[in-house]
Formats: sequence, structure tokens, C-alpha cells
Amino acid sequence: MKKKFIFFNQKFSKKRGLESPIKFGAYTDRNKSVEQLQLLQEAENYFTTKNYFPAIEHFFMFLKDPKKENVKFDIQNNILNFTIHQGSKLIKGKVDNDVFFAQAEVIKVNNYDENLLDELLKLNYQLKFCKFSLENQTITLILSLRTSQLESVSLYYALREIAITADKYDDLLKNKYPNVEPVNVAHIKPLDEKEYEIKKKYLNLWIKQTLASIKKYDVIKFYTARSFLLLNLTFRIFYLLSPEGLLLEIIKEIYDIFYQNNTLSDLERNAKIIGIYEKILLWNENQYKDSFYSVMQTFPEVPPSNPETVRNFAKNEIEKIHWYEANNHKDIALSILEYIVGFATYSYGNIPVLDELFFIFRQVMHKDFFIELGLKQIPYDRNKISYYLVNQRITSINAIAKNSYPKFFFNTKHLNLDNTYEFAKSFIYELINQNFSETQETVTHQKAEQNQEL
Repeated sequence: MKKKFIFFNQKFSKKRGLESPIKFGAYTDRNKSVEQLQLLQEAENYFTTKNYFPAIEHFFMFLKDPKKENVKFDIQNNILNFTIHQGSKLIKGKVDNDVFFAQAEVIKVNNYDENLLDELLKLNYQLKFCKFSLENQTITLILSLRTSQLESVSLYYALREIAITADKYDDLLKNKYPNVEPVNVAHIKPLDEKEYEIKKKYLNLWIKQTLASIKKYDVIKFYTARSFLLLNLTFRIFYLLSPEGLLLEIIKEIYDIFYQNNTLSDLERNAKIIGIYEKILLWNENQYKDSFYSVMQTFPEVPPSNPETVRNFAKNEIEKIHWYEANNHKDIALSILEYIVGFATYSYGNIPVLDELFFIFRQVMHKDFFIELGLKQIPYDRNKISYYLVNQRITSINAIAKNSYPKFFFNTKHLNLDNTYEFAKSFIYELINQNFSETQETVTHQKAEQNQEL
């Protein structure tokens, strides 16, 4: 079967501030423009006719964000040189008629460590396209492909692997081994001072509030409730504070402890995560700076997901609020409702329809945070959730969603705006009631995406 991949494209007006320098959640490339998708098709046409340089040029123009310099390239003397930004790492390379070569410097090694080298060798067996190498005391990821065998899909996934792996392991290795130091990080920019201070403030505020809530509940009898409080905190930090570096790796570690570690009991998981958050409250300034900074990205970590997956997840999880509602623990029930949205934005590559809806949800739940950031169009009027503003924005989402999901209609009349709890509950129930049946074109795209062969 021929290798394929599809980027779902929908024309959403960016009312949530994506034009601003403030970033929320993880990077996604599900909003490629029609023009970018056309560039990808043209690249594939050139690859098919073995016109490799025009193919690669169009491919890089497809990858490049029109408003950012995340991808740079030029051609001199029949050699194409390029640079790709992926978080804290740069992927640099060159292409001639024979070889497509790329490399990413990951970390500098001051003293050789057998455990480190052993770890890298094991990782090399797991990687499909690139490999770790050690040269001149620098650990580098290397990618080498034959130019004559290139095609769009294989090139995309090869570059995605080297980019995401490099961005991941510079932080992991730096935090794990004492005799390493960062390399090639001059492109990393500090956040605006106001944004930086606000993120520090809310990181500590939310941790303190959550730990205080947890202490109210018995360690054994309410271990599940305590888990929901911790998970909600984790996904909130991930989306609203959009951390990089140290804190992002901690978020991933917490996720793995909850969902991947089968050796710990539920009580041990909770205790371990509480310990992690207590340590964050003791951070120094350097640790904050290692967690909040500005970088550009080119490839998403999470692959696209079918919206039915999100809807079914929400349907299953919302059942867990009923006991807490009936027993006057609405704070736990609210955490579960927010956790549903948090898990969905962390774990799934969502369609723009859901991205926009979830952003409105976050603004309602955390208006003070958004107000302090200075973002406009908060859906409130005099400290009350505004039906007019919520309806205005969701009506726009409904209209555009019809292009791909003709039976989708998020009915704002079903939302209860009396308070944040009632809003959150009615929001999740309305999400569950949605029909994500697609147009035939969208169905074809999704089948192609699901049948990717690497």
C-alpha cells in the first residue's frame, strides 16, 4: 500500500489569540492552510517525477509557518542547506543529488559516562530513521537518506523523528546525568517578563491550592479523588502554562507514573506525584527559567485523533462525577470535569473544532489567569459568564464545523451558565451529544491517515 498522510484543514478565524506570542498547549499542525497543503501536493508531484530539488523546496515551504522562521533553506552550487526549529533544538542539514543529510546537536559531554553511552545505544535500536552518535564530546542525532529514494511521507516522518527525539533528550539527559551541559541553544528566547512572572505565580498558586485540597481527603478512602485532583493540576499546567524544558519533562514523567507505571499502587502513585509538586514549590530562579521560555516548533508530538475518540472518552469519564455530586464533593466533581478536557488536550491531536471549544472552556474556568495575561474576549460580563459572548463564539465554530461535520451542532442553549461547575458539567454533556459524522471527503482523509505505513 502506498504511504499516505493527511493534514485536516479547517478555516477557523483565530479568535483565541494564536496570533499573539502567548502559546497554549502543545504545538499542532492540524491547521495547515489550503496553500500549504497545495505545496505538499506539489512536492509529492515533483518527487514522483524525480525532480528532487523542487520537491524538497516545496516540502520545506509546506513545513514553514508563514508567520515564523521555523524553517530556513537556501540553494547554492546545487546544494540545499536547511535549518529546522523544534523546541530547544535546531536540525541542520544539506541535500545534494546523492544524500539528504541532517543532524541535531543534543548535549555536550564533559566526561564519558558508561551508563549514558549504554542508554544511547539502546535508544538507537528503537529509532527508525536517525541514530545517536558521539563526536568531539557532543552527542548528536544523525539522519542520512538517499536523495533518489525520497518521498513526502518518508521525509516528513524521518525529520519528525530526529526533531522530536533531539528536543526530548536534551532535557532528559541534562537532568539525568551530571557531566553534561546544553549545546547550541542561542536561539532560545526568554518570555516577556510579564508573561514569565504570571506563569510562575500561577504554577505555585495552583500547586498550593491542589495540595491543600488533597489534604482534606483521606489518603486511603479518597485515593481516587486525590488522583483526579493531581491529574487535573498536571493537565492544567501543561495547557495553560505551556511549559518547556524542565517542567515539561516533569509533566511527562507524571503522566507516565499514572498511566505507564504498573509497579506502583494507586497510593504510591499519589504520594510520588505529591512529592514532585512539593519539590517544585522549592524551585530557584534557574529552574523556572529552564521551564518557561520561547521557542519555535515544526512537528507535533501527538498524532491526529478522531473526534469520536474524545467524545467516547468524555462519555465514560463523566460517569465518575455522580457519587461525588451526591455526597457533596463538588470540588472533586469539578476537577473530574476539567480533567476530561485536560486529558483530551494532552493526549489527542484534536480537530480545530474541539481545540476552539476547549479554549472557551478554559477561559470560563480560569478567567483571572487570562485577564492577567491581558487577553481579550474573555466570555464574562461583570464577573458573570456571558451567554451573549459564549453563544457568539460557539455559533462561529458551528458554522465552520459544518464544512466537515454536517451533523455537528454545539447548542449553547443547553449550557448552564449559573456558575463554573454547572457550566463545566453542561459543556461536557453537550460535547458527548455531538455527532461527528463526516463528509465523504473527510472520511476518505481519515482512512488514509489511519492506514499510514512507515
